[in-house]
Amino acid sequence: MSNSVHNDHGIYLSNRSSLEAVNIAVGERAQLNHTSSADADQLHLLVTGLAEVLTALGLAAGREPVLTALHDEAQDELADPEAGLGRLHRFVGWVTDCLRQGATPAVTAVVTAGATQLVREAERSLSG
Repeated sequence: MSNSVHNDHGIYLSNRSSLEAVNIAVGERAQLNHTSSADADQLHLLVTGLAEVLTALGLAAGREPVLTALHDEAQDELADPEAGLGRLHRFVGWVTDCLRQGATPAVTAVVTAGATQLVREAERSLSG
């Protein structure tokens, strides 16, 4: 969702989402950019949310031990800034595979968007 404010004095404020950039410009050429990334608690919550969606939709049925292991590995990795994001990528890939095996296109789109945002925020968090 995008919020914008313009006025007659050349002031522009844009906030695309709480996890994205806030851009402020005053006058013709002045600009301030502030980027806010998700904190560790939000990232952990997103990982758990993806696992819960798969479970609620029955897409992990019979594979719960794999889901639990991949979830826990991704959570451990997020807790260690030096670990990189390999296990998180593996978890997100597994989530995507589960979606392909039984979710509707609409559910796949929503969950994939959430998973993509999770990875972006984790990458931004590591680089910041």
